[in-house]
Amino acid sequence: MLMYMFQITRGDQMTYLISTIGYISLFFSLILAITIFLSCCYQFINKQNNKVQIQITIKYIFYLIALLILVSSILLFLAIINNEFNLSYVYGVSSTDLELKYKWASLYSSQEGSLLFWLFLLTSMIAIFLRTSLRVFTKIAFHIMTIFSAILIFMLIPLVFFSQPFKISTIEQIEGLGLNPLLVDPAMLIHPPILLSGLASTVIPFTIATSVAISRRNNLLIDWTLLIRKWILLAIFLLTLGNLLGAWWAYTVLGWGGFWGWDPVENSAVLALLPMIALLHISYFKNQKKAFAHMNVFLGSLGFILAIFTTFNVRSGAIDSVHSFAQSDTGFYYLIYLTFLVLLNIYALMSISPIEKLRIPGLLSKESTLIFNAFINLLITLSIVSTLILPIVFEIIKQEKIIISPSFYNQTIGSLLLLLIIALSISSILPSKYESKKKSYKRIIYFTVMLLPFLFISLATNFNKFLPIFGIGCSIIICYGSLYSIYVNLLKSKNNVKAIFNKQASHLTHIGVAIFTIGAISATAFQTHQQFTIKPGDELQLGEYKIIYNSLTYEEINKNGINMEVNANIAMFKKNNMVAELAPGKRFFTNNPTQPVGVVDIKRGITKDIYLFVQTWNEELSSQFHIYINPFINLLWFGGALYLFGIGISLVQSKET
Repeated sequence: MLMYMFQITRGDQMTYLISTIGYISLFFSLILAITIFLSCCYQFINKQNNKVQIQITIKYIFYLIALLILVSSILLFLAIINNEFNLSYVYGVSSTDLELKYKWASLYSSQEGSLLFWLFLLTSMIAIFLRTSLRVFTKIAFHIMTIFSAILIFMLIPLVFFSQPFKISTIEQIEGLGLNPLLVDPAMLIHPPILLSGLASTVIPFTIATSVAISRRNNLLIDWTLLIRKWILLAIFLLTLGNLLGAWWAYTVLGWGGFWGWDPVENSAVLALLPMIALLHISYFKNQKKAFAHMNVFLGSLGFILAIFTTFNVRSGAIDSVHSFAQSDTGFYYLIYLTFLVLLNIYALMSISPIEKLRIPGLLSKESTLIFNAFINLLITLSIVSTLILPIVFEIIKQEKIIISPSFYNQTIGSLLLLLIIALSISSILPSKYESKKKSYKRIIYFTVMLLPFLFISLATNFNKFLPIFGIGCSIIICYGSLYSIYVNLLKSKNNVKAIFNKQASHLTHIGVAIFTIGAISATAFQTHQQFTIKPGDELQLGEYKIIYNSLTYEEINKNGINMEVNANIAMFKKNNMVAELAPGKRFFTNNPTQPVGVVDIKRGITKDIYLFVQTWNEELSSQFHIYINPFINLLWFGGALYLFGIGISLVQSKET
């Protein structure tokens, strides 16, 4: 700390003040976290882990840590707002021409700031849990607080010692380098915070699952998923929303016509979501909670472990991605952190004694498909993890880089996702295990009959699009089965509004998944793409559309790091009727003149999007364009919104802690 205080004597008074208070807040947060950890260990050694007054004291120390981290975060944001460029972090991520909203994005746009912002979200989640939910876990409170404190220690060490957000530059700076050009987009004002909030929320299932297992309290081992169901739903809601916003950003900014490119960091971001969904589904087995004890603890822990794995991927520099930070020493540190979490989870699983054997319900029942869905989710998770690890291992052994193409993901992960949709479609029309087998067989016949039209459509196309058409057919069956269940529940619930909402939430989420799937399959398998080159004043016939290139215009922006924006003005006609006026282009940034960012323009419609992107142009203004026709892609966004609405209803209606 003395070395740090000696270093920060440079700079003006405000910079010095912000840097000093910010660093001291982080330093004392680390001291307090270590104090909590040692205090809890002392309680275990002396077998005094039921002292309520000590629990209350430690809880208030956690609140103090959360307050100190909040102070540090506010100070860093104030430094960005006030253009304190003598702070190395502010110099690297901000500039005087940034609007306030993009200064907000600067807070988490680079490594040190994003770590501090994530720590703020993490401590907030912990504080809220301790305030609202700890009362039902008083018997294992010291286990919970020990793990919380250990996690905070690991998160604080890099911020205090080698990824310091309040480090002062040795050279006086009067202007900053500006925000990363890819982040100068409205979606980036909410996508990273929500995704980081989702990753942070997985700390609750991890901590409770691990604490319950290590404490060997069988009563809690059975019911812990019910007691924190709201936290599981919250993690699913935030992670889904974060990834959906990320897909929206990729679609509207990157210019390749798609919404998910199987980028390594994109894949990492979705990892924590999958075990949370599997955990939620398995937790519905009220009569077999003992049999799923190991699986529940494993899935509950896996979400946060994969959140740290995502952090390792982004910060290690081991993978190439438009989302990743530059290579740094923190990658090795987070590998150690990840190893600690994995070993802790293994110890927790070994602490659980066999309680009850799993009784598999009848094959043709909703319960069996729930189990199947959970295991497919887990298989998808492990498959994605392997595709992220294997290239790194291969590079270490062979000294060569390998790149896993999107087509590989489409074939492997796509096939598993199709299995998931098939299982969900079967589940949507199956009775529960308590109904007769005759009814099960009858509904399977219905399922087969409903798929026949899609089989005939595939036959008409020589089976070139069999799997996509089959997937759409299964999705339509999910909609049918879920809507029918909603209708039946409405009849049973009569005028009980609360009962109606409680019963319909899961069906709404399944309809959302089905509609999302129809949109995703349509926009991927049935997308059309054409590339063409044209000069201003010329026109071109592309299928049913006539393209007229009116002009190429230049506009000085001088705001948010943007020096100039160039737009190609295009008119599109169909049967002599104008259907769209589009102006795709490029943004050129002052500090990154050789790395322009594309400006996509989209004519949105109910049945399709017309997506136009300008690749480049020459001195004669002859421009190269890419046009994509994406059928029914807006079903993807609508389905995602409906899924979130269903999860939101479940979250609000949940009676647990």
